[in-house]
Amino acid sequence: MPNQTIFLGGLPNPIILETAKKAIAQGPEKSQTGPAIRNDENTIKKHLDLLENTQYKELYLNLTASIKQNNE
Repeated sequence: MPNQTIFLGGLPNPIILETAKKAIAQGPEKSQTGPAIRNDENTIKKHLDLLENTQYKELYLNLTASIKQNNE
């Protein structure tokens, strides 16, 4: 991916590019980050509080549980 720019909302997003590079180099299992992998319950609760849609909350909870279970 040399000299490629990934766009998010029309703007270049170097975080997306670096995340993709890391996932390719290390594999997604070893490069995953976020509150679920860190077991950061305070951040997870804050995220859930921000989600008003019940289906989005359910999806977030399911993804969080899956990440935690796969990293025990």
